Amino acid sequence: MGEKNYVIRVRGFLLLFFQISIVLGSFIYIFWDIQFEGILASLNRWNPLGLVLAFGIMFVDICLMIFRLYTLFLKKITVRTAIYGVIFCLGYNNILPAKAGDIIKTVFIHKENLLPFSFVIPIIVWERIFDSVILFLLLLISFSNIALGGILFLFFFVVVFFFILRRYAQFFYQLYERIPIIRLAYFLHELHENGIEKVTLSWLFSNLFLTIAIWGSYFGCFWVSMHYMAGLDLTLFQMILVFVVTCTGAALPSTPGSLGVFEAGMVLSLSLYGIERDVALPVALFIHFLYFLPITLGALFLSLLEFSRKKIGW
Repeated sequence: MGEKNYVIRVRGFLLLFFQISIVLGSFIYIFWDIQFEGILASLNRWNPLGLVLAFGIMFVDICLMIFRLYTLFLKKITVRTAIYGVIFCLGYNNILPAKAGDIIKTVFIHKENLLPFSFVIPIIVWERIFDSVILFLLLLISFSNIALGGILFLFFFVVVFFFILRRYAQFFYQLYERIPIIRLAYFLHELHENGIEKVTLSWLFSNLFLTIAIWGSYFGCFWVSMHYMAGLDLTLFQMILVFVVTCTGAALPSTPGSLGVFEAGMVLSLSLYGIERDVALPVALFIHFLYFLPITLGALFLSLLEFSRKKIGW
């Protein structure tokens, strides 16, 4: 037991060291030898209409996330639950560590609509799978020489793995029955049944289409901010690479809301195409602001509203 606790503490220390290293490295990189006069000069060249368009696209993106969450649960949750779930998830991921917003969203949906965790968790996992697949495909597309082979391999692997779990469901159910902990065995059985066996192709393709629309809107916000607002002269594939590198960096375990890491990823990728830091950093901060401050304030406001509603007994 003592050795196990020691291993856990060492792993925790290494993870913390990794996170601190990423954050410190990111802040040092983006602010090293920065020219603040250049930042002010680049801000003066921004197109105000592009700024407004970026806000509008961000709003559409959030609406698509809400609609996807509603359809993921086969309309077994209310629209209000979908709105609160998305805002809670995004907002609290911005200010709490370890992607705690996903946990808050899961618990909220479970309590608000009296759905069992064995039904809620598989759907949240599917939501993350959809997002991960699209991000990975974008990464492949940005490196066009390996895009076709990588896409075909990923598609084949996902399809085969999914149908193995469906085709041999009874075999897996028998494995779960061998687990001595009854509650765990039942939970895994329900997880497999709700997350694999009951999934239909129409559900898969409709939510995959919505996920593509969500990421397309997110990329649209990047494109408008970089091309139309800041006037950066980049090709479509160059913008896709900047988008993917930024999103991949933000997915690394670091600060809540990926503060600093998001900006470093975008400044680094833009530097590959000759964009100076004093031009790249304001754009990165603006895009991060779009998906940070309004949504975080919204999550805090809805939390106070929910607390007041339950306290008053509405």
